[in-house]
Amino acid sequence: MKRFMKCSVATVLLMGGCSSAQKTFPRVDDAFENDMDVGHSSFDLEHPGQAVSEYEAAYKRALLRDDVSALHDAGFNLAVARLTLGRPDEALETVSRTRADLALRGVDVSSLVDLSVVEAAAQYRAGHYEDALRQAAAVADRSGVEPGLRERAAFLAGLSADTLGRPDVVARSLGVISGDPRAPVHEQADHKELASRLDLSNGQTEAAWNEAAGAADLRRGMLDYRGMTRALRLAARAAHAAGRTDLEAEFTTRAAQSEAQMPQVKAVSRDAPSDLPAR
Repeated sequence: MKRFMKCSVATVLLMGGCSSAQKTFPRVDDAFENDMDVGHSSFDLEHPGQAVSEYEAAYKRALLRDDVSALHDAGFNLAVARLTLGRPDEALETVSRTRADLALRGVDVSSLVDLSVVEAAAQYRAGHYEDALRQAAAVADRSGVEPGLRERAAFLAGLSADTLGRPDVVARSLGVISGDPRAPVHEQADHKELASRLDLSNGQTEAAWNEAAGAADLRRGMLDYRGMTRALRLAARAAHAAGRTDLEAEFTTRAAQSEAQMPQVKAVSRDAPSDLPAR
């Protein structure tokens, strides 16, 4: 529906704008809200490339508004979308830029643990495992952190620690994550995957492949295909350690077949904390 201007050109020039008939304050910035809404829809439909464009537009609008809340929300979503698109370096740049712009406006950026979790995920995906572990563990060990963020941080710490050969940290991370069937499905999958990694490091190979296969099943149901293939490859590792070459070949082939389709399948990856609520 068209909106007709009810003020003269002279009014615009003198006053700098044209007021609406409704005198509410503060007014909603429809352009910012629209960019964020379209970004959310694109992300939910597994089109992270389109989401990146929309969140970038929202971030620019937030700069125009000089609005710290809008900058935080748009920056967080933009970093997650870039990470999901497979661009961890760009996600790290986005987190750094968002922190700098917020600090310029007097925000204590050390309190923004959601940005720290995104950064840890990006560090992990970029292969910077020491940095990922340090960042994720700092959030997981911090008091008063939102449970969902703490769980994501603990999982990322566990993944990084396993890559670095630190089963003690994997065990500590596992203690943060619930394996209860009533817990959110992604948390159950995270618990099974870290349990598998810990079992494998302790030589409990049969338990390890069973846990990994269970994690793969849960992630399949979440449409988390990247996480599913990671779990299948973990199951193959455990089967190899157990001397079960038949199972190793089965899990490896299944993972490879899934991975071969990933350029065509725009899967949301829970390596990133993309299951967190959009800001």
